[in-house]
Amino acid sequence: MASTSSFCLLVAFLLHLAVNLHTCRADIEFLMSTCDQTRNPSYCLSTMQTDNRSVAAKSTAELLAIAVDIAYGRMDQEELYLSSLARKHAGTPIGRALGTCVVAYRDSRDKLREALGYIASGNFISAYDDIKASGDAPGRCDEALGWFKFQPAAETNSSARDLLGMVLDIAELMNGP
Repeated sequence: MASTSSFCLLVAFLLHLAVNLHTCRADIEFLMSTCDQTRNPSYCLSTMQTDNRSVAAKSTAELLAIAVDIAYGRMDQEELYLSSLARKHAGTPIGRALGTCVVAYRDSRDKLREALGYIASGNFISAYDDIKASGDAPGRCDEALGWFKFQPAAETNSSARDLLGMVLDIAELMNGP
């Protein structure tokens, strides 16, 4: 009797495992197919996989919301980082330039927060506009730094440019060419 119930439990477990593996595979395939439509698919996939919700997403709109949320968090971190650098260099030309960078990244973060609201309400055109505007931060920071060769800010700008470009690519999928 024990062997029959053990066998039934084993079969039930294997069926459950097979169904869940198929579901996970289908979800990762949706994420991969969406990322394949961006300018840098491997960057998109690795970035999106930092948030577990991306594997469970069933629509491009869900992936866009997750991507914007990731970018929002990153812009918040970059603003804090640049703010600490600006304080460290307070009263110097580089400190003033970094202050401009802080404002640019704060504006970017705020635009991304607005975009999240538009995505939630299904207004993808306005979300796209805010996402596109948020992408100005790295350029504004580069411009403020001018001829200063300040590596920490340059790395921040490069990383932000990649991330915001990926988010914009996904937003473009919602609005067509």
